[in-house]
Amino acid sequence: MRLPARLAFFWICLAPLLASAADLSGPARAIDGNSIEIGPLRLRLHGIDAPEPAQSCVKDRMRYRCGQAAVRALAAFIADRPVACDRLEILGAGWAAARCHVGSESVERHMVRAGWALAVRELGLDFVADEDHARLAGVGLWAGEFVPPWEWRRLSRMP
Repeated sequence: MRLPARLAFFWICLAPLLASAADLSGPARAIDGNSIEIGPLRLRLHGIDAPEPAQSCVKDRMRYRCGQAAVRALAAFIADRPVACDRLEILGAGWAAARCHVGSESVERHMVRAGWALAVRELGLDFVADEDHARLAGVGLWAGEFVPPWEWRRLSRMP
């Protein structure tokens, strides 16, 4: 299969970034609760999943946009600070998986510990203790009722 010229050019430009993943850093923008953008590269935060931007949850018997709250939490955490990412893996269509840090703090760990993302056990157990902490503290999503994001996506695709 032949790639269109624009896509091939994009991947040629992207290859050096992926080869030197530890050097990928700079100002970042939150795309959703588990994705950021650094320059032209979109990065999925490895090992976590957050509510989709359109997803709602319930707290104190009131519906709220928990997906939007997760985006705001990620944006506030990375705000005006350089984000450094490593261990990249190409996911396709301009996306890569990454582990990211702000200073010495893991972005993924922060989001899970704050209760705005869940550990994806299929990808590892790195953030399970942080999820337990958030659940026991009743913070973020754990302050109310929610459907795990992977389940919400599955259910929202039903007719």
